[in-house]
Amino acid sequence: MGKSKNNIERNPLDYLLTDIMPVEVSELFSFGKFYEFLLTKQSILDEIIDEMRQLKAKNSDIPFTEQWGNWATTPLKFGILKGTQATRELNLVQPLAAMNIFFFIECYQKEILDILEENSCFSIRYHRKNSNLYYKQKNKRITHYFEKLSKKIDRGILQQTGAYFKIHKFNSVSSFTNSRLWRQCNFKYRNFAKVDYKSCFDSIYTHTYKWCIEKDTIDSKAAKNTNTYIVIDRILQNINGRSSNGLIVGPEFSRMIAEILLQHIDVEVKRQLTQSELLVGQDYRIFRYVDDIYIFSNSQEHTDTIIKTIETAARTYLLQLNDLKYFKSDTPVVLSTWLGKTRALSDRIANLFYRKHELHDMEGDKYLLKNGYIALDRIKDDFIYLINEYPKEQRYIVSFMLSTLLNNISGKKDGYMLFKPDKCGRAYVLLDLTMYIYSFCPCFEHTQKVISMIVYMDDELHFTENELNHKKLSNLFRRYAFIFEKWNLNDLCNWFIFFYDFKISLVKSTESIIEDKLVVEDNPILWANYLIYSRYFDEYHTYICNKLEKLLKNKIEQMGGTEILLQKEFWYVLIFINCPYISGTLKTNMETKVRALIKTPATNLSSRTINLICDFLLQRTSNLFYYWGYYHFNTSKQLTFRTYQRTLFKQYKSKRSAELYGSLDT
Repeated sequence: MGKSKNNIERNPLDYLLTDIMPVEVSELFSFGKFYEFLLTKQSILDEIIDEMRQLKAKNSDIPFTEQWGNWATTPLKFGILKGTQATRELNLVQPLAAMNIFFFIECYQKEILDILEENSCFSIRYHRKNSNLYYKQKNKRITHYFEKLSKKIDRGILQQTGAYFKIHKFNSVSSFTNSRLWRQCNFKYRNFAKVDYKSCFDSIYTHTYKWCIEKDTIDSKAAKNTNTYIVIDRILQNINGRSSNGLIVGPEFSRMIAEILLQHIDVEVKRQLTQSELLVGQDYRIFRYVDDIYIFSNSQEHTDTIIKTIETAARTYLLQLNDLKYFKSDTPVVLSTWLGKTRALSDRIANLFYRKHELHDMEGDKYLLKNGYIALDRIKDDFIYLINEYPKEQRYIVSFMLSTLLNNISGKKDGYMLFKPDKCGRAYVLLDLTMYIYSFCPCFEHTQKVISMIVYMDDELHFTENELNHKKLSNLFRRYAFIFEKWNLNDLCNWFIFFYDFKISLVKSTESIIEDKLVVEDNPILWANYLIYSRYFDEYHTYICNKLEKLLKNKIEQMGGTEILLQKEFWYVLIFINCPYISGTLKTNMETKVRALIKTPATNLSSRTINLICDFLLQRTSNLFYYWGYYHFNTSKQLTFRTYQRTLFKQYKSKRSAELYGSLDT
């Protein structure tokens, strides 16, 4: 593929931007500036990688231990909404952990991809080498639209895409269940079952990777120190505070590493089934998408044998199947019984807008939203009926409806107008409907969609400049203030940036509830986002600054000993060391903690890497890991661009509106 000025050339460091972070992180936290800093230190990185490869060839130490140095750090753990009732813990790795993963991929990429290719007997989602050497920066007609909205797009669009390697065969569960392969199996086989691993990532014991080396899974001591499975065990402990229990959830990297163990179990299952004279492709087919397992067979007896075999093989590696989620059926099977009625309501919402082919045939000015009456209350009532009928599918139904609205509203990027100039009041009917639907499941993904819709509308309604429109938008958010009082702050974090961009404030009682939740969450990124929000009013900003400074002072005092990278408090240093709103004394104290990490001379590979991180942190610029200098561009518009562009990188051009994207649901 030839070079193009519209494309971004692939660099191995891109892995820091694509596969290291969970999707569900504040728009203002990024490895982007660190990435740019490392590009200027390419010669140092090359030297470290060359030395690592030499040490790997010597096989004297387990990589990333002993002569390689100490790489152990503690991730920032936070909860996001899982379904509509529970929360799921995600992990944001420290910069040293990100570099540990990057160096590991550089040294072991071939071995990992070979393992995944060779053992992919049941897997329908695993990583292959991406032959495309360039990432497309912009796409056709959206180029001009998003350039007008945001001048700072560049490499930011790469972040959190999970696009460094090619995902084969399916990017999502729904792309599989809508495929020809799924339909063929429904016709060929008589029985179907679905099972999954119970708390899969949390249950993975890192030492089990070493057990993969020996067939009896007991003695792996004879293996070489640099064996891929042994090194995986070490990496997983390094990035998770030396814990061997559980695989961190969030980075795409974790999915790839989990796949290695799960494929190892698949191979053993296939071997045992062959011994039982069950032949794949003839008597059964098994498809595994991460921890979800789909089974087609010729009889219930065969299905029972297959499940028992999976249970036995998985138990050897300390994994269990989830008995509560066992589903069985005769074929053809319909998994999404909710989808038909949901599509019917979705079509009614979509019919509020003109289709593109309809606009193409129209003469004169063209507007996306039709002039007809919008039966808002009727749509809300029918939505409630749908939710009550399928309560377990609430998240999917909400996602489907919001996607329908966003897909139609985002037609602006193709050069159309949303509203007639004298019909802009209808925007608030759409926004009221949007917020109503969103309030049933305000997860991170849905937050991104709603913000994006408002940004598209802002192009015509000019919320910050038009006093009446601004007042209507503010009143809408105050009417739905219970969302910010009731639901999880990590899913709502980007709203605080949006509110600052659009000069919107919540009422005092809501702010007080949020302040109490911030203390409980103990998440520096949430505090940073809220500090940005508080700037709408000088007195309130001063109040939050004072409250935060007391917290920071306490966190700095708590950091002691030699291994501060293993202490959660260090995350406050990473976020606030370049904060322009806190006192110089506090920043000096944080810089002192960073300088204490510098090793002169740097005697091993980890100390040389830590020195690079420290040099980055001590630059005293506005944008380090947290973009305090964000006000040079509109963050909400940047978020909108990323929300759209991420779907392109994940190759979801034909994405169905029921699909989700995120660290867990893709």
